[in-house]
Amino acid sequence: MALTCLLITAAFMTHFTAVLLYPALVLCYIIRRPPLAWRGLFVGVIGSALLLAPWLLFQVERDFVDLRAFLSRTPTVAPEIMAQYAYLKPESGPLPSVTSPEQAPSPPPAAEATAPPPQQASTPPTRVERLLGRIVAAPAQVVDGFMVMFRFLAPRELTAFYWPQVALYVALLSAFWGGVLLALWRWLQAGLAVAGWRARYHALAAALYQTPHGRIVLLFGLALIVVLGLIATRSPASAQSTYYYGLAGLQVLIIAYSLHLLIERMPRMRWRYGVLTAAILAIVGVQGGARLAKDSARLADIEHYSPFNVALYRSIDAATAWIADDWAGGDSLTISYDIMAESRHFWWIAPWHHVDPLYRIGMGFDYLLESYYGLHNRNQSPTGEVAGADYVVVYEPGLARYDLSVYEVHQFGAIYVLKPITDGE
Repeated sequence: MALTCLLITAAFMTHFTAVLLYPALVLCYIIRRPPLAWRGLFVGVIGSALLLAPWLLFQVERDFVDLRAFLSRTPTVAPEIMAQYAYLKPESGPLPSVTSPEQAPSPPPAAEATAPPPQQASTPPTRVERLLGRIVAAPAQVVDGFMVMFRFLAPRELTAFYWPQVALYVALLSAFWGGVLLALWRWLQAGLAVAGWRARYHALAAALYQTPHGRIVLLFGLALIVVLGLIATRSPASAQSTYYYGLAGLQVLIIAYSLHLLIERMPRMRWRYGVLTAAILAIVGVQGGARLAKDSARLADIEHYSPFNVALYRSIDAATAWIADDWAGGDSLTISYDIMAESRHFWWIAPWHHVDPLYRIGMGFDYLLESYYGLHNRNQSPTGEVAGADYVVVYEPGLARYDLSVYEVHQFGAIYVLKPITDGE
């Protein structure tokens, strides 16, 4: 249990959803009632507290503004700040060369602006109505949460592997939901087979750990607690699908248990399921091999622009290492990051600069320069661009925006560092 506490806490430092495993751990203890090793539990609690201490200190300094904003669903960044940087959004058209929101294209004059049609004021729902609405929507949201993993398996385009993909998708989906429903039914039968509420409780608790179908119910229960916790915190899969990726491991275990039980109950047909298993593994292997080959080809072509290539750590590290080695002007320098035009999906970083000044375009480069080489970038522009910089970082398409005859051009994968040529050089 101590080790489980430490693992959950460590996972929480990566993503907050891991904290929902704490109630699952408590529920497992209530059902199983294992003897407590107080010394080990104490070590686990102290270790978890030490892991959480830096995060708690950071939240105390900010008066738990992030947690309160998450629970109350109020925006951390003021709406007027978000609107100020709306011109950076991908759907807002071509970007001008800007260094601050004040230089963004101005809105049309008031006389030319079209007034929105008057809308009839609506009565906001009461607290009871909102609660009932959430309860009614919960079952569909639970199913949607468990379907996140299967969306990755659903075929999206007609290729040579379309029908094998369809077969694999249907087989795994059936194994998951069929296995869960059958396991729930057999688990309830174990409780109904005895008389008396106390005896039924002990029979159901024992079946969770001692029978294969009970283990499926236990795994599904753990996943269900996480899903319900996410829904309770108003993070359904329709709004935050990435929060549900961690369920994939539990769902794969449920599918494996379900297939194992299916094979065990049909010993005479076991060889047929062996062939089916081999076919599924072959399809998965071919798909995985094709994707690996595609990824390998993409890695071999890292010198050309793609969102993947410009995010490669090796290229970012090489660019910052060269800047640090080339710079000879003290502990501070000015670097302009003209990469927003190719990184419009990161537009939200600029408004978040008003909440945390460390958020700005190019912050990954600045972090490496400051932590590894002790160099501070004087450029604090949220959008990354600044005039009169000692170095300019661009991606491959950004080279067309510069007169390269007045710069030294240094390439690091798909990332380019431009150094102005001075008169003395």
